[in-house]
Amino acid sequence: MLEFLPALQRQSFEKLMTGSFHYRPCLDEHRCVFLHVPKCAGSSVAHALFGGGVGHLPATYYQLADPDKYRRYYKFTFVRNPWDRLYSAYNYLLAGGAASRDGDWSNFIGGFASFDDFVRSWVTAENIERQLHLIPQYRYLTNRFGVIDLDFIGRFENLAADFVTVAAALKTPVTLPHINRSDRVSSYRKAYTPETRAIAAAAYHRDIELFGYEF
Repeated sequence: MLEFLPALQRQSFEKLMTGSFHYRPCLDEHRCVFLHVPKCAGSSVAHALFGGGVGHLPATYYQLADPDKYRRYYKFTFVRNPWDRLYSAYNYLLAGGAASRDGDWSNFIGGFASFDDFVRSWVTAENIERQLHLIPQYRYLTNRFGVIDLDFIGRFENLAADFVTVAAALKTPVTLPHINRSDRVSSYRKAYTPETRAIAAAAYHRDIELFGYEF
């Protein structure tokens, strides 16, 4: 039944159906809401602060699970250049992703001849909503009223310094490990042609506008 739901809503619905529609204890302990956008170093952040992951749950989940906590808690996230994030997500899924969840997507993406072929043949504003790691970042961050009301938005490109800001706000003296570090050596810019650069820009135009990114 979960497969019939939009990708972003599946985890929330599963938690609702299993009676676990609530804040994780680690978030209550730190009095915070961490919105883990996929492929934005969220695994490293979550392991450093909480000792484990918190899931890719959108702001609406936390707002509906407990509106009072959502208003009071420190809300933060990390975002990433959309062109870089798309290339990272492609390589992550091509390599297998999370085997228990991404196997079909790994096989599907492996059917394209290259990243260039994948973007030209498949990437559209509609299609990227189908996969957790490809969904635009703003969709995780907007609350039920369509507003982004976070206390802090860190940048993947400024990860170390922005993590220090978060740790200080949470009064947690921890260091940042590196989890799921990409093996890519070359810059994402080399992976794009003018055509695929424009396709990605059209698909992720809202992220680009909201967070001020350029290619």
